This record gives sequence, structure tokens and C-alpha cells, in this order.
Amino acid sequence: MRLGKLLCLLLAITLALSGVAALAEEAAPLEAVVEEVEAVLGEEAPEAASETAPEGDLQPQTMEAPEDAAPTDTDGTAPDEQAVAAPAGPLTALSLPAEMTIGVGEQAQLRPVPTPAGATYSLTYATGKKKIVPVTADGVITGKKKGTATITATADNGVSAQVKVTVLKGPKTVTLTAPAAVGLGDRFRCGVVYNAKAGGGYALTSDNPAVLRVESDGSVSALALGAATLTARSYNGKESSAAVKVLAAPTAMWLSQTEATVGQGGTLKLAANFPEGSGGTVSYASSNAGVASVDPATGEVTGAALGSAVITARSYNGLTDACAVRVLPAPEGLTVPASSIALGVGEQAQLAVAPQPAGSACSLTYKSGKPKYVTVSADGVVTAHKKGKAVVTVKAQNGVSVKVKVQVLAAPKTVSIQVDRPTLAVGETTMARCVLPKKTAAGYTFRADDSGVLRIAADGTITALAEGVANVYVTTSNGLTASAAVTVGTPAAPSAGGATSGPFEITFMNIGRNDGILIHCGGEWAYIDSGSHQQGPIAVDYMRAQGVNRLKYYIGTHGHIDHVGGAPVILAAIPTEQVIVPHDRVTSQIKKLAQSDAEKQAASAANYRVVTVGDKFWLGGAEFLVLGPIKIVRCDPKKNKENYNSLVIRVTYGNNTFLLTGDATNKEFKEIEAANPGCLRAQVYKVPHHNSTFAFPAQRCQPQISVFSTSRNDLPKSKFVKFLRELGSEIYITADNRHGHVKIVSDGKTLSVTTQYPYQ
Repeated sequence: MRLGKLLCLLLAITLALSGVAALAEEAAPLEAVVEEVEAVLGEEAPEAASETAPEGDLQPQTMEAPEDAAPTDTDGTAPDEQAVAAPAGPLTALSLPAEMTIGVGEQAQLRPVPTPAGATYSLTYATGKKKIVPVTADGVITGKKKGTATITATADNGVSAQVKVTVLKGPKTVTLTAPAAVGLGDRFRCGVVYNAKAGGGYALTSDNPAVLRVESDGSVSALALGAATLTARSYNGKESSAAVKVLAAPTAMWLSQTEATVGQGGTLKLAANFPEGSGGTVSYASSNAGVASVDPATGEVTGAALGSAVITARSYNGLTDACAVRVLPAPEGLTVPASSIALGVGEQAQLAVAPQPAGSACSLTYKSGKPKYVTVSADGVVTAHKKGKAVVTVKAQNGVSVKVKVQVLAAPKTVSIQVDRPTLAVGETTMARCVLPKKTAAGYTFRADDSGVLRIAADGTITALAEGVANVYVTTSNGLTASAAVTVGTPAAPSAGGATSGPFEITFMNIGRNDGILIHCGGEWAYIDSGSHQQGPIAVDYMRAQGVNRLKYYIGTHGHIDHVGGAPVILAAIPTEQVIVPHDRVTSQIKKLAQSDAEKQAASAANYRVVTVGDKFWLGGAEFLVLGPIKIVRCDPKKNKENYNSLVIRVTYGNNTFLLTGDATNKEFKEIEAANPGCLRAQVYKVPHHNSTFAFPAQRCQPQISVFSTSRNDLPKSKFVKFLRELGSEIYITADNRHGHVKIVSDGKTLSVTTQYPYQ
């Protein structure tokens, strides 16, 4: 409007000067026109921004404002000379990003940046591949199909710039990550991730800008206490949202750890904590990134080299805390307490993994081979989902790994608790055991209802503290509970030299060159070994003749047939509470030796217990202590090396002691004695391996009575019998042409012997 008025005034001046009468009559007098022109020129000039192209404006800029059209202040006076921008020089350079990515169907505006900023120029655009990325005359590009193309922007003086544009498929999914809580005055950025091989732009919005405002650079400012939902929307309409709370600005901050170790190449995560009701974003930095680097946004520390570094955390409002990190060597191996575990459906268990050697450290990853049966969390918690088997692989940062076999069984529907000795004296101990139905599994915990009377440990060890009666409980992971009463008072299992209640009887049976030992104490029965399968019925008949209608224990010393061959016969004929073995292969052997359906069912359903050195169990008032084997040799149960795995048990009743040896070897006895000097000393010595001539255990035992379990065709060597007699021992042989059944009775102080045959 002002420009048109000015032109009209200039035209009037021209006509007046030309002397055209007709027009001059209609025109204003010259002096008046000049005064009006001066008045118009004195008005505010156009804004300086119209002189140069705005940053990123790709439209050609050809108009220049008059040199005298300088801005004026609001009162009409000219501004200071220092405020007048110097005229821009000619265009010398253009810049564009080296690369950019858009999605198929997406459009983007190219905005070259000129040098100098106020240069005057016009642009043309060209694309290397129109079918992939066409470009309009004003610099709008469109992603037509997947691929790459180079776009060139050229100014009218030949200056140019290029950008490589990659076109990806549009996203199918969008994932927005944002902090769950920030602090008042915080400013942060969100993460937006598309599905693989997808790309394109997105817009970030807030549903409550008064609380969370999205800034022009894509960051988000927390303006007020409250909550808002941020939404990322891709150019093709895919969305993802995240709720964010704005909390009070924190007044204190502390890290989850002040000292930490990490293996070389491994990672650990530091977390910042704030007072309740406050929060905010935190940035992290390392004092020595060459030793321990840290992700500035997440606090994840990576061990780069052996040494130490300090990781400092700083909140958005200036609070700080630090963690000293030591980087240790990566492990050479990994170990777990058990290479296989059983879980019930729905049960969870934490895998305990230790790096080797000591002094190394690791970051672990976990993977289940069959997630439909077993899943495992990032911190090693295994969850059983359905019956089946899976292998969980645990791997350290340097690739060393260990595998754990997980068998998922049905969750139990019933549970019971078994206490080895329900009556104790103050200071004595016993074991409580969780008993589950066969082919079920569950984790369990123990507790006692009166901690003043007794204490029960996590492994079921009960310690008597004071006289009284208390209940012990077992609770399974699926909520089942069972209880048993324990009385603390008059001892039922006295230590050596103490009082006893009722006789202790042990019978070494005449069943050929086989072991079969029947023990009776306090109304309870136990049977050790059984001879071969054909001796099984003989053992059953003998036990029934003695009034045995239930066994508390069947003990299989090792896997040889002449010791456990008759076990399935006994288990099928006489109810047995517990089968005690030195290792799992004996369990398998007993099951394999079963012949009839009844034997197979009984052997399969038996309650097996593997015992190790130091384990104790009781029969009435008699204590059974496991002395060996110190270690288990991996071998076929049929091979001679299995003798080395024999259970060696010392039985104590009052002042009387009995050493029961199976087929233990000289080497095993030496290992037992070395581990526990003097433990082989006993009054009654069951000679190992039927009629062996091992001098070492006999010398350490110094027996009053020695018993050979053998046959008439394999009698002991006379020289060894003489050796035992020289030690002061009486000799008894179970062969049917010697003593037959040998029964020894103890009242806790003295021993008496009766035999089937009066052989001298």
C-alpha cells in the first residue's frame, strides 16, 4: 500500500515537471507533492528480515530493499548506526546433511544453509534417481520406493551441495521409550525405535503441554507437577505412547552401589535413587573411560581394561554421587551347585552361578533351549511352565558357559515331613526331610513354631535347644504344608557312655558269599544289602520270621549285584520308608535288577536318599554316621571300581560301636582315616569285601569282634584270621559250615554274640 502510494506521488512529480497542462491541472502542486513524498519516506521501512532469506527458506530471493529503507524505532527516529546490519556478501558455500533417511511415501523439505547467512541467491534441485527420490523445484523430496539417491542443490552462481537420501519401508511398529518419572524443571529426550529395516520421520506430542511441553528441537520440558502422556506418531500413522509423571525436584540423590566390580568385557548397571516423591533424569560420566566406560544416559558400565575408575552420576538439577568400579579379569569358567534341577509346574528358582577362578568377575546372559517348558529371566530366575525338559545355558561376557538341565514335573498335591529322630536331648541334632509324591517337584522351606525349644535350618537340620515339645513345618512353593512334633527331653539317641532304652540287635545273615545285615533298635528295623536276586526271598522270609513288617531303612552300600541284587524283592515284599545309597547309579541299578511287575513298581516308587560323608540318621536310639566314601568314582556299577564307592558307616549305641564296611577298599579306608583320624575305631568290625585281607582298616579299627560274610567255598585266609586274633578279636564267619547267622546284642554297655551253628 505504501509502495503504491509512493509510486503515485513520483508519477505526479514527473507529470508536473513535464509541463503537461491537462495532467498538471489535476496533479497537486510540486511543493505539496514533495512534502508528501518526504512524509511517506519518513514512515517505518520494511523489516530487515525481508532483506535476506530466512534460514532454510529455499525459495529464490531476488528482491532487494532500497538502501535507504533502514528500520526505525517506534518513535520514528533512526536507530543507532551500530544496530544497522552490514550488507551480506556473495554466496560462497551451501551445506546439507551428508545423509538422511526417509520412509516410503514420506515427504521432507530440504533446507540448504548458505554462507554467508545473508547471501542473495536462487536454487535449482536435481535427483540422481527419480524413481526412488524425486525432488520438486522448491526442494521437497518424496520417498517413492526403497533405495538410495543423491540430491544436488545448485545456486545460480554454481555453488552446490549434496545429500545422500536412503528410503526405507514405512514402520509397522513404533516403540517410544521415556522415563517413567522426571523432576520439575527437568528437560529430557525420548527414544523412538521402529521395527527392523524401517525408517521415516515422526512427530512427538504431549496430551498435557502445561505439564510436559515438547520443544521445537524434540526435547521435552517438565513445567508443572502432574502427569502427561507422550505420543510418537510416525509419518505413516503408527503410534506409541508413554505415561510420564513430573515429581518434585530432588534434594538428595544416591547410587545403588558405592563400590562395584565388573569383569573385563562385562557390564553392570548403576541406578540413582531419590527421596520419596521426587525424581529426575541423571547423566553419568567415567573418570577413566579406558578402564570403565559408562553410557551417559542409562548408567550401564562396561569393563574395558583391568584397573579402577570412578563413575559419577549427576542429576539434572546438579546433585551428584559416585561409585568406585574395579575391573577384574574375565572368568576362565563357570560353576553351578548342580548340573540338573527338578521344578514343579509354576515353580521358580534362582540359578547360582560362580565365576572361576576366584578373583575373576563376569556379566551373565541366560537362554532357555525350550521356552515353552522353561523360561529364564535376565537375572537368572528360572520359571517352569509345563512338564518337560529344557537346558538353560549361562554364558559370560567372554563366551565361557555352563549348562543346567531343568526337568519340569507336576506340582505336588500332597506333602509330608519326615523327622529322623522325633525325640532329642538338649544339644542334639537330627534331620527333617520334605517328602513329595513320586514324579512331582517343588521348592520348600522349613520353620519351627517354638524357637525356644528347637531351631531348624534351611537344610532341615534340627537342633534341640531346651526341654519341651515343638512342631516343625515344611511349606512347598505351591502352598502345601505339613508338620511333625519333636520332643526335647530324655535322650533317645545317647552319645557314647550314655544311657539307652531297649536292646540293639544286629544280625549278619548266612546267605552265601553275599552281604545281608538286619538291625533292630527301639522297635524300628533296617536292612543293609541283600545278596543277589535269588537271596532276596531268603532275606524276606528271615525278616518276617523275626517279626519285621516294616523297614525304616533299606541301605544299599554300593551297586554290585551281590549287595543290592535282592533289593527289589525286599522293597516289593516289605514296606520301606527310605532307601539309602551312596550315589544315584545305585538307585538306577536297583531299578534295573527288578524282575516282576511288583518289584519294578516298588523299586521305581521307593523314596531314595543319597548320603554323603558326615550325614547322620537314627534307628531308635542308634546313631548311624556316614564315614565314606570321601569321593565317588564314576564307573559302571558292575565294575570292580564300584567297591571304592562303598558306604562305610559307624553305628553307635551307648558305649558300643559297629563298623559296617560293604566292599570298601584299602585306598578308601586310608582316605577316610586321613579325613577324620580315629573314626575307624570300633568294637565290632564287619570285614570288608567278604574275606579281604586288608591290614590297614583292621589295625585302625582294633575290633573286639570281627565278622566275615562269606560262603563255605570262599573262607577267609587262615593267616589273616590269625592276624585279627593277634589284635585281640573274636572271629565269626557266616558260612553254613561255620557259624551261620551271627547275632550281636548290645545294651549300650556290653556285647553278647549268638550264632546259628555252634562252630568253634
